[in-house]
Amino acid sequence: MDKMRSIISQDIGSIRKGLSSDPNIDYYHDVAEFVSPYTMKVGSAIITSKMIFLCTGSKTTIPNVKGLEEAGYLTSDTVLEMTKLPASIAIIGGGYIAAEYGHFFSSMGSKVTIIGRNKQFILKKSLRFQCWQKEICPDSWISSQVMKSKKCK
Repeated sequence: MDKMRSIISQDIGSIRKGLSSDPNIDYYHDVAEFVSPYTMKVGSAIITSKMIFLCTGSKTTIPNVKGLEEAGYLTSDTVLEMTKLPASIAIIGGGYIAAEYGHFFSSMGSKVTIIGRNKQFILKKSLRFQCWQKEICPDSWISSQVMKSKKCK
């Protein structure tokens, strides 16, 4: 886990350095808010543009699951602070982050269970993608009607 954190930290540092040093990019690493149409306040700077492209990190949302607080949980951020690989891990969520962590922990040797609210894992993807995903994801991860359909054979 230390090696993973080190690699991620180096990657983030390299990306920030590249964005900050590019003369064609105005890169801001600060809290931002829209203050009027086409205008944002980023830190103490005011930015106005007809097109504003946001590439934000995300804040985790803790689902309302009975007993979760008492049992304890990790988020997509705090899971990176782990120092030991768990024998098994349950991941709540059915999107890209769940897929990435599911793949990571499974590859490292953990038994992975992904729990999602939808019938389909990673919504809004093509049938071709879903069939490919069925080939690479172990059956133990997901029980999705789409992935078990005959269309994927």
